[in-house]
Amino acid sequence: MKKLLLLFFTTLFSFSTISQNIELDDYTWYVHAYELNGNTTNNSFSPEMTIQLNFDTTTNQITSDLCCGGNFQLDININSSNSVFQGSNFSNTSVSCNETANANFADLTHDFFENNINNDFTFNITEEAGLTVKLDITTTGGEHLILYNTPHQDKNSPIFDANIEWYLIDINSNGNSINLPPSSQEVSQITAYFNHDGSFETNVCDQLTGNFSISLQKMLLNCGNINTPTNNCSSSINENFQNTYFNFFSNHANEELDFSISLIEFGEGSCSTEYQIMINSSSGDYLVFSDCPSSLATNKNFLPKFSFYPNPAKEIIFVENNNQHINQIEIIDIFGKKLKTLRNTIKEINISELPNGVYFFKIFSGGNTTIQKIVKE
Repeated sequence: MKKLLLLFFTTLFSFSTISQNIELDDYTWYVHAYELNGNTTNNSFSPEMTIQLNFDTTTNQITSDLCCGGNFQLDININSSNSVFQGSNFSNTSVSCNETANANFADLTHDFFENNINNDFTFNITEEAGLTVKLDITTTGGEHLILYNTPHQDKNSPIFDANIEWYLIDINSNGNSINLPPSSQEVSQITAYFNHDGSFETNVCDQLTGNFSISLQKMLLNCGNINTPTNNCSSSINENFQNTYFNFFSNHANEELDFSISLIEFGEGSCSTEYQIMINSSSGDYLVFSDCPSSLATNKNFLPKFSFYPNPAKEIIFVENNNQHINQIEIIDIFGKKLKTLRNTIKEINISELPNGVYFFKIFSGGNTTIQKIVKE
């Protein structure tokens, strides 16, 4: 278990060296922040605000999608050997964001390029933790635009590890638990992929695709339509289930959803440990996925629905156990060091003495163990 926890933490927080082989046109780049004189303005985590840039070295052009902020195009002349490019012929559409912070950041992004036409932009590409690549573009005036090859603020979440195939194990719609369809020639297991580039796909009889991003314990199904196919199920049971399941994504598009990932210990079977993810809407609809294909063959009570709030927190975190007994909670730092153990009746947790940062609550309940990420601010 210690080895698995260490892998969990290092996956989240490890960084690697500068890549020598990545080019500007290898990825779609997502704008995360603007920096000037040590002051940073972060792109907000909002359904209307994923900013994408694409470099095309064939046409020598940058094209962008600012989501609610419209788009712009910029002709460029790249000197790759010196990591420099110049821009010309800037054009853009108007910004139409509903939130002021989003409109301001969209303006900041296109002004970064428009105001520096005919000047040099220098760029630097670095690689972090294997999957994540960072692009830093700098103007002669010292402005920085920080981009990554992923829209996620949680860039190195275990949700992306080794292109995990996730298996749907639980679904609730309109307050009702929905039975998964029985295994058949048409439907065996309902699978999903959540990809590092911000795309996802899931299958029943047909395939549904869309875009998403995650930050701390939030998920957005954002920026672009969920592509719902025509229902081609031959069985009415499968057809009804697919409609309900796919409607979760279309009904909650452009909504901030609660998102959690837990490491579960069962101590038995082929998946004695497994990751599970849970996606909750404010209306109470939820989905639960497991990375263990044998989970559907068992009758375990998956993901005990504990609530820890507020999160982030400054001093006190309240615990809602939803009538499930908690044996103990261990507080663990990002290096895997156990800081404190709490036992007996746990209604609230005082974290005021902890330095600001990320921690993990390891929750022991019956024979199960889950891990919950907590942010102290």
